Amino acid sequence: MELVDYHIHPDFSQDATGSIFEFVKSAIDKGLSSIAFTTHIDLNPKRIALDRFIRTNGRLSFLSEESFQQYIDKVEEARVRFSDRIDIMIGAELSYGKSFENEIANFLSRFRLDLVIGSVHCLENIAVTSSFEAPIYFATHTLTELADGYFQALYGLVDSGLFDTVGHIDGYKKYATSYYGKSVSKIHKGHIEGILSLMKEKGIGIEINSSAYRRGLGEFYPSEDILALAGGLGVLVNSFGSDAHNPSDVGFMVKDAMRLAKKHKLNIKIHRRRI
Repeated sequence: MELVDYHIHPDFSQDATGSIFEFVKSAIDKGLSSIAFTTHIDLNPKRIALDRFIRTNGRLSFLSEESFQQYIDKVEEARVRFSDRIDIMIGAELSYGKSFENEIANFLSRFRLDLVIGSVHCLENIAVTSSFEAPIYFATHTLTELADGYFQALYGLVDSGLFDTVGHIDGYKKYATSYYGKSVSKIHKGHIEGILSLMKEKGIGIEINSSAYRRGLGEFYPSEDILALAGGLGVLVNSFGSDAHNPSDVGFMVKDAMRLAKKHKLNIKIHRRRI
């Protein structure tokens, strides 16, 4: 199976470092055949001052059609320049929230992207995938409340039909595990099954994301239990990603992720361009 990494954040993402060319060089050096750049896009109107930024020409600026087009143009330049050595896709990872679903749809309608990842990062406008903000949410919510809120948001993400794949589907465990303990590993039960069935119905794939290992969690996003459930329900694995935020992390453990998918005899169909 070809080696791919379909979750890469170049320095257009405000929390990433390294130019697109530096990421491409790293991917080529590591023998990847295909990659997708998926810069962060956060359109929650209640988090404008925190999230609605993109880095262009080395400086953070407010996200606009013009600044996002600069990102697209830079990836396209790399795609053409390195077309004989690696396949490069233009994508984005969009944070999802039901209250701003229309904004997401409008944004996506204005650009032609090869891959769109949908991820839940925030609950009640607090980033539960942020080391700074997660404890604020956890301190005022029980584990049951976390589960109810997260999986309700995840259901909406899938039901929207806006995305090709679901990013780090159990991303809540990134910081919740150290706060609530090992019981976090079970909160998907009774929630995830209906979501996976809806993913199958709508043809939305799941990614296997290796970044949980970089966080010391000792497993992928998603856990093997969720992967087994996904396989049993016929959900496609259509993406493998490192969630790299610097060039050295490109391709991190994607070979292992592919082996895991084969171990569970999952239905693998690598995503190709939308058009």
